[in-house]
Amino acid sequence: IVGFSVWLIGLSQIVTVSRLAVLIAIAILAFVSWIAAGKDYKEIWSTTKANLSLIISIELLFITIFCGMALLRASIPDISHTEQPMDLMFLSSVVASEHFPPIDSWLSGEHVSYYYLGYVFVGSITLLTGIETWVAYNLGLAMFAAMTAVTAFGLTYNLVLLCRGSRESGIFAGITTVFLALLASNLVGVLELFRASGGGDSNFWSSIAIAGLTQSEPSNNWFPTDSAWWWWRASRAIPGAITEFPAFSFLLGDMHPHLMSLAFLLLATSLSIQIYLQQGLLHLSAFKSLWPLLLITSISLGSLIVTNLWDFPVALALIASSILLNAARNERRLQLGKAIVMNENSLLISSTTGPQNNSPMPCVRIFNFSEKGWKFNQKLTAEELGTHSGFG
Repeated sequence: IVGFSVWLIGLSQIVTVSRLAVLIAIAILAFVSWIAAGKDYKEIWSTTKANLSLIISIELLFITIFCGMALLRASIPDISHTEQPMDLMFLSSVVASEHFPPIDSWLSGEHVSYYYLGYVFVGSITLLTGIETWVAYNLGLAMFAAMTAVTAFGLTYNLVLLCRGSRESGIFAGITTVFLALLASNLVGVLELFRASGGGDSNFWSSIAIAGLTQSEPSNNWFPTDSAWWWWRASRAIPGAITEFPAFSFLLGDMHPHLMSLAFLLLATSLSIQIYLQQGLLHLSAFKSLWPLLLITSISLGSLIVTNLWDFPVALALIASSILLNAARNERRLQLGKAIVMNENSLLISSTTGPQNNSPMPCVRIFNFSEKGWKFNQKLTAEELGTHSGFG
């Protein structure tokens, strides 16, 4: 939210993009958080105390992934290959520009024509701390890795609990998800280790048909040593296609939008689940109590457009689907007219209503066929049928 606010401040051109703008954004976040908490601060505090160990564990997960990624970047801190110079230019342009959109440092007089909000997130911390942009670049990669880890963990943990699993099962599933999301490779990684151990004959490797993996190449180490960039082959497992995965992207070190948006796409997924679970979402009165959720959802969707546009349709589909599923789950009735079920002796007409509180109760009218024709038998309301649903 701080980075998003800095972006809006930069677009407004009222205040220059500087440390002051970041402090204003932090103040905005603090104020909105205070308003959102409202009279529920006691409930928030009790929930925090009840889940304090879990909260601390998640913070430790963030610190662990952040420090691990920072150490990796410290061992290869140079920003000199593939598209790293371009990414550093975007970050430098964001930090150096007084207003947004940022000035293109490589094309004088032009603005950056790219998804640059992810660089604003890193640039905001850079402006606040005053560190060099090349240092912020490497720490930014560590930050995005840690954000992805905690978001993936939280999403999976809560899904397990929603399925009535235990906290231990949720923690195990969350840690497994973090491994799969950040550390696991495609099967080329397994093949690389198998090849380095001297396994497989020429027929086996020719059947694999992956460029560079043509024969066994025994190594003195547990990993391949035939090339310094042996891990690159995993990103080209299919001819003519790029088969990147998060572990490869973070190791490569290109700060691309698809890497920076990982955590925000997972956030949109988490918000879609939260929307699905809300009671009375479609009532106008819900806006009074659910406006923080609606605000965060709007910011999440809006941020994805400027962070990585290609993730926006996925997030939008998730949010829209959750709203429709919420109507089917919580409102339990949709205004679809009347449903008719008929056989040779009976006729059932089910009336459906909208979600308004003052609408008629859903009911089923039963007609029976006799010698004199169809005759009304009885009317059963949803309560009499043992359900409050007028849908399905």
